[in-house]
Amino acid sequence: MWWRPLTVFGCSKGLAGAGDFGAQARRAGEALAWYRMYVELHRCWHSGRTPTALVTFCGQGGVSEGVRRAGGAAHGQDSASQPRYTARYGEETFSCGDSCNPTALRGLQKAARTVVTLASPPCKQHSSSRMRGAASEPALIGASRDALQATARCWAIKNVVGASSELAAHSTLLRGSMFGLHVDRPRLWETSFDLHVDEALLAGGRRLRQGCCLGFRRRWRRLDPWGRPEMHDCCETPNLWAVQGDKPLRCTRAECAWAMGLDEGHMDYAGLSQAVPPIYGEWVFAQACMRELEREFGCVAITERAYLALCR
Repeated sequence: MWWRPLTVFGCSKGLAGAGDFGAQARRAGEALAWYRMYVELHRCWHSGRTPTALVTFCGQGGVSEGVRRAGGAAHGQDSASQPRYTARYGEETFSCGDSCNPTALRGLQKAARTVVTLASPPCKQHSSSRMRGAASEPALIGASRDALQATARCWAIKNVVGASSELAAHSTLLRGSMFGLHVDRPRLWETSFDLHVDEALLAGGRRLRQGCCLGFRRRWRRLDPWGRPEMHDCCETPNLWAVQGDKPLRCTRAECAWAMGLDEGHMDYAGLSQAVPPIYGEWVFAQACMRELEREFGCVAITERAYLALCR
C-alpha cells in the first residue's frame, strides 16, 4: 500500500477577512500620504511644474497610473503601440521606441524634464508562471540598467522575484499584502536611490499574508512532499486572486482589476496579467521625489517646517 502524507495548509489556521485587508490598506494609505507630500513639495519648489516620470516598457499603464495617483505626470514608452494607454492618458503622453536606446531615452527625459525613469523590462524569462517552452520576450534587465545609468541620475527597474540573480542585492521587495491588496504580486525594485519601506507595511504585510490564500483560484496545483499534485483544494473561500496567464481562471476580469487596485475599464486581461498594482508605482515615484529634494537641499530629510516655508 502507498502512503500519502497529509499536507497541513497555512490557511487552516484561519483566513484574513475584509477588516484585516481594510486595516492594512489604511495603514499603507497613511504612510503613502506622508510621501505624497514630497511630490507636492517638489512642485512648489520648481515653480508649480508637475514632477514627471518617464515609464519605459510601460504596457497599458500600471506604473503610470500610480505616478498619476501620487500627483505626478508620466510619459510612457514601449516597443509596440498601446491603444489603451493612449486612450487613458492621451496621445501626447506616449512614445513608441526602443526603451534600451540611451539616445532615445535621453531625448524623452529632456523633453519631459523627468524627475525619475521607471523601467519595467520583460519578466517572462524569469516568471514562475512560464511552464514550458521559450519565453516570448528576451530578458532586458542588463540592457535597461546600462541605458539608465548612461542617461538618468534617478531611476528604478522593476521585475519578478525570479529575476533576483540579475537585479542588485539591495533591491526592495513590494507585495500586495503590504498595501492591503487581494493579490500577492511580489516585485523587486532595483533603484539608484534608497527606497524605504515603512515598518507599518513590513510588519502589517507579514501578518496579513499569513492569512492569505488562493485556494481553488490557484492556476497550478501545489505539489505534496512526494512531488505529486495535491488532490484537494485547501480552502473554499480564498481571499486572493491569481492574475496570471492569458485569460481569467475561476474569476472575472472585473474581479482581477479590483484585486489589483485598478479601474475596471483601464486594461484588458492581457494588460492586467503583465501590470503591477498602481500603488507600487505610487510608492516608488513619491520616494524618488523625496530623494531628489534631499539631493537638492543637501540634507538627510526635509522637515515639515521646511515644507511649510517652501509652500509659502
